[in-house]
Amino acid sequence: MPGQISDMNIEAQIIETLAVHITDRSARGIATTVEKFIRDGVLTPGTRMPTVRRIAERIGVSAATVSAAWTVLRQEQLLRTDRRRGTIVDDPLQSQAKRSFPGWESVPLALALPDARLLPPVDAAFSASAKSARAFGNDNLHVTSHLRSAIENTWPYRAERFAVANGGYEGTLLALRAIVQPGTPVAVEQPTAPRILETLRAVKATPIAVQCDSEGPMPDAVSAALDRRPSVLIYQPRAQIPSGCTVSARRVHALAEIIRQARHPMAVLEDDNVGPAAGKIHESIGTILPEHTIVVRSYCKTYGIDLRTCVISGPVSFIRRIHRLQALSMIDTSRILQNALAYLLRDPATEQRLDTARARYRQRRVALATQLTQHGVSVAEGAGLALWVSVADERIAMNSLLRRRIMVGRGSECTIGGNDTTHLQVATAALPDDLGLIDDLARAIAAAALPARVPAAG
Repeated sequence: MPGQISDMNIEAQIIETLAVHITDRSARGIATTVEKFIRDGVLTPGTRMPTVRRIAERIGVSAATVSAAWTVLRQEQLLRTDRRRGTIVDDPLQSQAKRSFPGWESVPLALALPDARLLPPVDAAFSASAKSARAFGNDNLHVTSHLRSAIENTWPYRAERFAVANGGYEGTLLALRAIVQPGTPVAVEQPTAPRILETLRAVKATPIAVQCDSEGPMPDAVSAALDRRPSVLIYQPRAQIPSGCTVSARRVHALAEIIRQARHPMAVLEDDNVGPAAGKIHESIGTILPEHTIVVRSYCKTYGIDLRTCVISGPVSFIRRIHRLQALSMIDTSRILQNALAYLLRDPATEQRLDTARARYRQRRVALATQLTQHGVSVAEGAGLALWVSVADERIAMNSLLRRRIMVGRGSECTIGGNDTTHLQVATAALPDDLGLIDDLARAIAAAALPARVPAAG
């Protein structure tokens, strides 16, 4: 067996090595020899192979025979085609991961959900909470003392009062019902999460688009929206879905000044749906204008949907309205769930698991964003669980990806009136960690996003 092929005159050495060692000159025989060289490390990952024509001429077979051998090796994911470098050797370890990969239809790319494999265990939290006499007390507290003490140090400002709801969607819906009358204008970031637009439809609000940049809602856009007298500005303070932007301290101060000087009072609703899965604390207008600020923080993406717990903060008068709405519907949140959440918030082992999850989410998002950028696709900067990807045409891109059994989110569902047809939302939290698979996905998205420029993944 030959030793490691050097970098010097590498294509000529590859051709001579193949000519000496290929005894069966059928397509299968050629593929078998090359596969052995790859698995033995003679041909290393990233090595560029000579052209089909040069190999065919040297070993005395037709170009079609070599092409057929290359097809076999691509199917085995030992060779891949790079549009700039030609045919190159793939990593056998990554190829093994690809063969065991069940397919992109198994990955939730359309919804910004957490990776269930990275969620912390909750059995100890539920056990401790169920055994707590406090969980079954007869008091009328809406928020248990355990939960209140656990969240106060993690809250972005000193809130006057708290309420608890059964998950982020319910929390946002309750908050809007407490301050919005049917037909009332509501200023909302553009683009935004589809569930936020759904809650606005549920309360029959009239949404006003407020354009965002990488730091959050743009001050000029908020000022313009004030002319229509919105009752509330709703935005996501960190890891915004779909763009991934996080509101900066500078932007918080600029927005607070606009709200302070507004001729008509307007509340601010900070919809912190990703919650601690995105980080430990976020900038809040509540540090400057607590009397105007409502924060809705969901913990479902951090600890899983079994917790089904969301915490809401705001002025006393607002929280009282929330409690009245809950009393009418009998939708108080279980105190067992509240105390289980308190346990997890205080548990050092759980926090270590969350640090690991946050790092993995960040790595996966960056990996796909990097590959897409390398293939010429524009991606919004940011953090969190999703990417906002530019495409030439949403319908064409979606259909192209569906043919490959890849389901991503429509950008039009993230905009008021569905008038943005130049973006896709791609969830990244559950991506595989295999860089070869991520590159395959990036190639497929690039081919769909820029169909005239980028070849589909092989």
